[in-house]
Amino acid sequence: MTDTPIHHVSDLPPFDPSAAPLSIIDDRGFELVHVLVSFRDLDLGRGEALWATPVQVETDGYGIYVLRNNALLSAFRMGDLVEAARGCDSHLRVIGVARLAEGPVTEVLLPEETPPDVIQAAMETWYREGALFTGDMPGVLLTAWPDEMRPGEVLEILDRTSPPDWEVGDIPTTTTRALRLINDVDFTFDPNSPATAL
Repeated sequence: MTDTPIHHVSDLPPFDPSAAPLSIIDDRGFELVHVLVSFRDLDLGRGEALWATPVQVETDGYGIYVLRNNALLSAFRMGDLVEAARGCDSHLRVIGVARLAEGPVTEVLLPEETPPDVIQAAMETWYREGALFTGDMPGVLLTAWPDEMRPGEVLEILDRTSPPDWEVGDIPTTTTRALRLINDVDFTFDPNSPATAL
């Protein structure tokens, strides 16, 4: 399940802290729920909501979830296994890491005026080459690749399939991602603190 692609997470509803938690079944039959990542540095914002699928979960919601998209503000990526628990408002908070995916996650920087059809064509090509998920944000594409793919192999694909004015940024190792998460993410959990707008 950790390598099951999910290509259209942007079509799903955004997180709403004042609403009841969402549970959506995707077109492959997997349940999708929001899990909330809190940050130590409030300059990054209060946190970020990611989509996840329950893996091993108790009736109260506590358990292990697999992330189904990439984080923009933290080092989490699609395929990471996280530990989450429900707060007093029933929203799930990430309180630990069970396992980080080993596959590369790439950052490709592109001009913000790049036509959407050019972006979509590149993403579809990357999916055919093995990419699992690409998060499409203004000026940047964050792509998760399978565990068995090495950074050099991914760089070759990106060099061959990307427009010449697109630039490949950092490709962090799993160890680098782990250190960033330790530094950036607040894993403390107060069950009595309601979720804030993320």
